[in-house]
Amino acid sequence: MNLDTYIPISHLEEGNKYNQVFMVSDFTHRSQMVSKDRKPFARATIQDVTGSMNGVIWQYDATQEIRPGAFVRCEVELCNFDGSTEFQTTSEKVFAIEETIPANQYDYFAGVTEETLVAYLAELDKYVNMISDEHYRNLIGYAMSEQMGLMNMLRSTTYGLKGPLAYPGGLLTHVIHSLRFSRVASKLLREQHANINSSLIIVGTMLRNLGWNTTTRFYGNVLRTLDSYHMRGLYRESSRLVNYLCVMTETDIGIDIPPAKVIALDNLCNPLAQIHTLEGRIVAQSDNMADTVEFGGNESNIFEGHVV
Repeated sequence: MNLDTYIPISHLEEGNKYNQVFMVSDFTHRSQMVSKDRKPFARATIQDVTGSMNGVIWQYDATQEIRPGAFVRCEVELCNFDGSTEFQTTSEKVFAIEETIPANQYDYFAGVTEETLVAYLAELDKYVNMISDEHYRNLIGYAMSEQMGLMNMLRSTTYGLKGPLAYPGGLLTHVIHSLRFSRVASKLLREQHANINSSLIIVGTMLRNLGWNTTTRFYGNVLRTLDSYHMRGLYRESSRLVNYLCVMTETDIGIDIPPAKVIALDNLCNPLAQIHTLEGRIVAQSDNMADTVEFGGNESNIFEGHVV
């Protein structure tokens, strides 16, 4: 078999052996896990973009320290166990455990290329340059500083615990999509001579979902659904972040932000029904429209485990 050619999990067939790099999404080994001949074993799940498969590592050597998120080169054999296809292998057939992400990373998980992320960051910078309101411009400028690290938050954070944007950079992708919708809506309202604060819309769209950054936890490049208990509420966390940014902007660079503007920005982090401004409704609806496009109308449980 050509070891440089990755065969997707959905294409693996029972009765065959495969030697390649697999991504481990779940792993379990306890001292009481022993076979009939008193040899230790471990249970594992391998996963890629086409699906997942459970299996067993017989005669498991605990010094190998396999963890969720690791990429493991090993030889596995597929068999039928209780009506399901599973893999089995032994510790001596686990040839290498790698913490680094392979070059063919998008065989294992959904994502975007580095070039795409760079293009999104450049597009985000153009939106920032459209902010004409002095207070909001100073606020977002401080948020983008090295000290606050807004750009790194966006490019390193997922959008959702599962779904097409549950990869590092997913939040940046969602923010860009939302900004595109909000720009179209703002243009239509201006053509109707509506009195709106376009700067508030841009900044609000950038910050509305950023509370997600405070609650993600990775194992390698895998974000596990069972870690959702860490989440305390996306909107509430975004609101806290907005207030923190306002306080730190005033403290660190000595610029006062009028209370009315702080309240207006904070209100944008609420669910749609609790938003009181036209700008806020544009931000929330743009957020929802981006969800609909990204998740095909099936986005209801992407933040499984959290209270909004």
